[in-house]
Amino acid sequence: MILIITPENREKYLGYLEEMHRIRYEVFVERCGWTNLENPFRMDIDQFDKPWVTYYLKLAPDGSILAGLRTFPTSKPYMLEELYYPLFVDKFNNKNLPHDDNVWEMSRYFVVDPDYRTETGHAAKMELYVAVFEHALSKGVTSLCAVGETYIMARALRLGWKLQPLSVPFIHKEVDFDGEMMAINLEVSAEMVAATRKGWGLMHDVLPSTAVAARPSGTDGAEVALMRDIVSEHPDAASQLRELISELCSECPERRVEAEKYLDAWIARAAVEGHMLPGQRKKTQPVVN
Repeated sequence: MILIITPENREKYLGYLEEMHRIRYEVFVERCGWTNLENPFRMDIDQFDKPWVTYYLKLAPDGSILAGLRTFPTSKPYMLEELYYPLFVDKFNNKNLPHDDNVWEMSRYFVVDPDYRTETGHAAKMELYVAVFEHALSKGVTSLCAVGETYIMARALRLGWKLQPLSVPFIHKEVDFDGEMMAINLEVSAEMVAATRKGWGLMHDVLPSTAVAARPSGTDGAEVALMRDIVSEHPDAASQLRELISELCSECPERRVEAEKYLDAWIARAAVEGHMLPGQRKKTQPVVN
């Protein structure tokens, strides 16, 4: 099944988000070798993991995460425009780049299975994308944009997808990838969803029939991102913050409560230094020693 975590229900599923950020770190940093994402918290939280993001997680029967991706509106800063366009400006027609609440970007797709081409990995990918398409359609989204390998475009066209190129093909090199990619805009419609399900032979419901049980967390991505910023300016604090993260995730309630007090102090310190917390936690004049 696919768990959809939206801005409206994210507080209920912070535990899943924390696990997802840790899995993304394992996939992108430890497996793929993206060393620029290394951090002492061992969580992949980038500048686009904001409160308005929607996350889609493929869950195993035991609740563990098998795969995931995220979407957010292009009316906000998004990867294609902020990262890819500046690198390959001569390959893009910037007049085609969307800025619309009803056009969402898809990014940070991952599969836990190291060989995502296995039956498990392929099934997870199909269910994820169908969930994204159906959810986007229900929210009035007209299209989805993304950057992908060019060979995928031929497969998309065979499924009957209506694609608008946002760039010409370009060569992109990463530690784990060296190949041809391009940016596209994909029209979302009921016909497109039906054709995708038929083409993939995916006829079952991908969303859970009953609500997924809440999974609380000792911290959330916004607070970790803020603490990461503090560490970048105060490297000597890294070991202390690693211990704090561990205590926040402790199974012992007393240890978590004590760690929360220290977290409040760190957030207060950040406020004094001019940092901003994008989460909803409210502070009441905490004291920083």
